[in-house]
Amino acid sequence: MIPPKDQSHTRWLWVALAALSLANVWPFAAYRYVPFMDHPSLLLKANVIRHYTDEQLRYFENFQINAIPAPNVLADYLMAATALWMPIDWAGRLVVALTVFLLPLSVLFWLARAAPGNVPWAVLALTMTWSRFLYSGNEGFCLASCLLFWLCGLLARWDGQPRGPSLLLRMSLATAIYLTHFLVFFLAGLAVLVHAAIGGRSVRSWLTHAAILAPGLVLGSLWFLSGGLSGSPTPPDPFSISYKVQAVADGIWPAPWRATGASSCALGLALVCFVVFRAVAAWNTERRFAAALCLAYVVPALLTTRYVMLHFPDQRFWWLTVLCSLSLFPPLARGPALAVWLFGLAAAIGTNLDAARHFKKAENALIRAEQTFARFPKRLRLAYLGDPGLPPELHRCFEYYHIRSGGMGPHHLMGRHNSVRYKGHEPPRLTIADFGPYALGPWLDAYEAVLIFSNPTADSTRMVSALQENGYRLHSQLPFALLLHPRYPVREPPIGVRAP
Repeated sequence: MIPPKDQSHTRWLWVALAALSLANVWPFAAYRYVPFMDHPSLLLKANVIRHYTDEQLRYFENFQINAIPAPNVLADYLMAATALWMPIDWAGRLVVALTVFLLPLSVLFWLARAAPGNVPWAVLALTMTWSRFLYSGNEGFCLASCLLFWLCGLLARWDGQPRGPSLLLRMSLATAIYLTHFLVFFLAGLAVLVHAAIGGRSVRSWLTHAAILAPGLVLGSLWFLSGGLSGSPTPPDPFSISYKVQAVADGIWPAPWRATGASSCALGLALVCFVVFRAVAAWNTERRFAAALCLAYVVPALLTTRYVMLHFPDQRFWWLTVLCSLSLFPPLARGPALAVWLFGLAAAIGTNLDAARHFKKAENALIRAEQTFARFPKRLRLAYLGDPGLPPELHRCFEYYHIRSGGMGPHHLMGRHNSVRYKGHEPPRLTIADFGPYALGPWLDAYEAVLIFSNPTADSTRMVSALQENGYRLHSQLPFALLLHPRYPVREPPIGVRAP
């Protein structure tokens, strides 16, 4: 293993990176709304947990808190616990801001433990913090990634002996990773197996490593046996080298300068070759664990296809692999280290400003949406027929109605694999992308109203007209057209939600 070294010279790096990481979260304080695609649904789950017995919101009529030890729930409970002292919006911002703050520091911890000479490279983690995974609302994955680097750092200098406090700490981190994101728990399992495999360890050491993963594996087994994995997997894409190497660059390229086309493929191929080359070169050095771990992460990234993520195949694997591979970069002298930090600082400022523009752009649109939702009847069972052309930050904004006013809809991210699930059968969700008159069907009869969120177009106006012909009453006009089912009158009085 890597021998202990004097790391006093890295203390200023910790202070500087902590300050830069803190500055990186300022959009969460400057703007009210977090404009990430699935963030409103995460807020709703946390709000259901926080206000489950509330007689005004009456979440208990439509939802139940999942008692099964499901993965991907830790962030929801963190938001719900934080909401004991502040509004749910602030609680959500605080938890996501914590992720943005912790990622560069967790990468620095990994480098300080696995490759102390490479700690200046940690500044590049700042440029990858505002990833497309945050923008798509994959916040649990990003939080679990921070925990993963802390776990890998603890493994890097561990001799595998079953000492109580150190083993308990690693076991707790691995279990927290399982509860935060299942895919990252798989990668944590790879890290533990790689650490156990290198160096020809004893049976006792293998059992000690197995103990690290044991709680998560037990919880995962209970979850699987209870039918926790639901839904139809996305069909895999044909294996394509060009598709995969482009996924590398698209997943990690800083937002203001994201590459496309041939340049993206060239950058992705260069990154793959660089990681493999540096891993092979570092195999017989003190960075052998880091080299083996990077190679272990490259394999699933090359083999997996679209089922890893609905829209962005492989990129979460590559994003973590590239951050992990900073331990394989060449050590830096003082001058080159300063140049890397200046570049990293400039890139971090650019990505932060890009994030702020994204927050600001969504702010006014989401305020208008909430003002409209505040005039809707309360606690509606609300079927949402959305326009697939909506910008990502507005894709799930209808969740704010259910956060403020209760009720339910068919398109929440809830089920056995989440912290909250529907009572009874899970409603249909596939029609969220089937915008048009053909989305009408008998399933709408289970809901009290239909919300059509779209700019006035031929399709949207035709949909409104088709619903009115079927007896629906128009409550508000496009772009937020609410149509009440003929069998469900408007219920008064409202529960007193104020417009923002």
